[in-house]
Amino acid sequence: MGYHLRLAGVRQQDQSFPPGKLRGISEQKCRAKTFGGGYILFLDGDDWLEQDAVAYLVKMIGGREDVIAVCGHYNVRSEKGILRRHHQKAQQAPGFVPAEQVLQSLLEGSYSLTSACYKLYPVHIIRELRFDPDIYNMEDGFFCFQAVGQSEGIIYSTEPKWNILFREGSFTRSGYNAKYLTAITAIERMMDHNKTSTVWPILVSAFFLRALQLLNDALLDPDKNIEDILFLREKIASYADSGVFYVKKFTTLLNAILILRLPVSIAAGYRKAVVAIRNTRRRKR
Repeated sequence: MGYHLRLAGVRQQDQSFPPGKLRGISEQKCRAKTFGGGYILFLDGDDWLEQDAVAYLVKMIGGREDVIAVCGHYNVRSEKGILRRHHQKAQQAPGFVPAEQVLQSLLEGSYSLTSACYKLYPVHIIRELRFDPDIYNMEDGFFCFQAVGQSEGIIYSTEPKWNILFREGSFTRSGYNAKYLTAITAIERMMDHNKTSTVWPILVSAFFLRALQLLNDALLDPDKNIEDILFLREKIASYADSGVFYVKKFTTLLNAILILRLPVSIAAGYRKAVVAIRNTRRRKR
């Protein structure tokens, strides 16, 4: 593509992802003082880039320091020992999307805000941002939300330049874990920064749906933690009076009413019955 890129990799071994990101931001900030400007991207240890990924993102961003470049990705799964790639989105050429529009799409997931990957960030935008080591779930979403909020918007393309490996048994795919509750903290911090904006109702809806999902999972957990269940119920109730939930399905709303109002043991039995019926229907297809 005609670009001569000065690249520097920062590798953090034997650590969870946030420390590696923090170190990367810190070192790139030092380089930016020397060379001026600069960009940074994040890559999980078991994911990989297409050969032209960096050049593609640099061309997308076009030297701007007020926007974030975002590309598409392949979902990679191991099927009988063979890695197979899937790219579900239709091809879309690079185009500018204003920050407010990006943030308002949080519920749809249109622009991949839940991951810090498949993005090229100007150091200027993220130099003061931090990954909170106490947030184990949605820490990426919180970081991206802040980054987009400090930018003019994104240059977005669905062209897949990342390969994301799905691993069974990973933290986010291994059943209920109390650390998932930190996702609630992440969304509440987003809400703290946007109380007067048009994004507020969408954040409240995201909070409601995420807390509801966690409550569903907690009720199905064999080691039911009553404290976690009561905590989630109280959190959902604390925002119920806002009346701004965007719930697309009546069944979602009905499910919420039942698991919030029924005694815990009956709510757990109800959730198990729903899952059993759903699995039976899937097997018959």
